Amino acid sequence: MFNYRGAMVELGQNNTDAAIPLLISSKGYGLMWNTAALTIFDNRFPLDLKLTSIAGRSIDCYFLYGPAIDGIVRGYRTMTGHAPLLPKWAYGFFQSKDRYVSLDEIREIAKRYHQEHIPLDAMVQDWFWWKTEGDPIFNPNYHDVAQNLEALHKENVHAMISVWGLLDPQSDTYKLLDDKQELVSEAHVYDATNPEARKLYWQHLPGKLLAQGWDAFWLDSAEPEEYWPHMGDAILRSRQIAIGNGAEFTNVFPLAHTFGVQDHWKAQEPGKRVFLLARSAFLGQQRVGATVWSGDVYGIYWGLSRQVPAGLNFALSGSPYWTTDIGGYRPPHDDPLPIPRSRNSMHVGLSSAHSVPSSALTVTGPTTSCGASIKSSPFW
Repeated sequence: MFNYRGAMVELGQNNTDAAIPLLISSKGYGLMWNTAALTIFDNRFPLDLKLTSIAGRSIDCYFLYGPAIDGIVRGYRTMTGHAPLLPKWAYGFFQSKDRYVSLDEIREIAKRYHQEHIPLDAMVQDWFWWKTEGDPIFNPNYHDVAQNLEALHKENVHAMISVWGLLDPQSDTYKLLDDKQELVSEAHVYDATNPEARKLYWQHLPGKLLAQGWDAFWLDSAEPEEYWPHMGDAILRSRQIAIGNGAEFTNVFPLAHTFGVQDHWKAQEPGKRVFLLARSAFLGQQRVGATVWSGDVYGIYWGLSRQVPAGLNFALSGSPYWTTDIGGYRPPHDDPLPIPRSRNSMHVGLSSAHSVPSSALTVTGPTTSCGASIKSSPFW
């Protein structure tokens, strides 16, 4: 929804729910509820607004006066950090799906784009590229990774790879962090609020992938969620983490996670504009330049109708970088939907085709990941 008047909303990190406790009013003011605790926004009675958090040592609330909306957002960014520019290529088109099963397939898709003279800026490798989740070792389908990435770069195509904060207990990274007690208890997730854990995570996973030639990291499951089954409804509220009681810091993980990856990346490559894609966000996260996408949304008109107000709301939270899967992710998929979704993507900060492919659709040319021909859309 766009107008929360009369609504009751839970502010807790979850797949498709980004918890940013910033309220902006059309009356020309903003209200920042400065807590990372799970919070309930309650305006069921129009003249009565209640904000209730499950834990906290005091009420910490900031009033931001505009009166223009831009003035409110500027005041919020002055307090919490300004959004940096992304690398130029990141403002272009990303081709993705769940999932490509080899770099050979990725290179073939990129080749077809070029043959059809369709602009392409980045190819995306989704999950299950790994041999063991948490280690930077590819399964046997992937050979000569560095050489294949170099070949993509020669074609002016960048490459982004999905990297999770979830770790398989059999992975070397998990065992190392577990030995140092730097995991979130009973969740198989590294503790991003611990500076040492952020350092080890970078050194043993994203940092090693960066050395192979990957250009960007897709930080999926950034709420975070449980290892299995993949459930992520504000799971930190019942955990103890390095920064303190999880009940007080339920929603802070995506900020700490994206900050850690960006901070170590920039320390390794000073002055570089980095690109991160994350599935959740928190207060101040715009300062790390992480683009947020709306999660695993449904591929039907009902799902698309909710992406427009969701994007507007996210922009009002102070971050200019938001996107949604053009194809819609979860089935079922409405066959004509990729075209209006593609048009909608022109109005957001990043254009990314992503979905679970539909075996029911026949393709005739370079395809979006939802299976519909890009050539069929006058938009392209």
